[in-house]
Amino acid sequence: MSDSRVRMGVVGAGSFGRNHLRVIAESQRAVLTAVVDIDGERARQAAAQYGCQAFTDWRELAGKVDAAVVATPTVTHASTGCALLEAGIDLLVEKPIAADLADAEKLCRGADSTDRVEVQIPASGFLRRELYLGSSRTVVTGDTTPRAATLA
Repeated sequence: MSDSRVRMGVVGAGSFGRNHLRVIAESQRAVLTAVVDIDGERARQAAAQYGCQAFTDWRELAGKVDAAVVATPTVTHASTGCALLEAGIDLLVEKPIAADLADAEKLCRGADSTDRVEVQIPASGFLRRELYLGSSRTVVTGDTTPRAATLA
């Protein structure tokens, strides 16, 4: 039987990223595949703790993950997120979605143009909920209302 869990990566291993690492590692519907941080030592420590691969460049995620959490500094959300979308990786973006409206719109356009899924976390309560529900892998927000399409 094949593993139908979503292969997940986390970009950013700071405090928010570590919370995502923990939740994904505990999920029965996702498998934590990789963590990326520009601080190689921080990435290696997180990877050792959660049993996944460590990288310092998000480009290493291509082909290794189906989706990624972007938990980097807000000013990098649009550039990192758009690049991941272009690489065929679905996103969950830590709040706030971007530093300004122009970057937020760029991220949304990136998701539309690549036919990928991009979800922004509206509330911290999301972290206590299962990432994906059912075989359709519907992404769920903090209020448990399905907001995004099925992960490709």
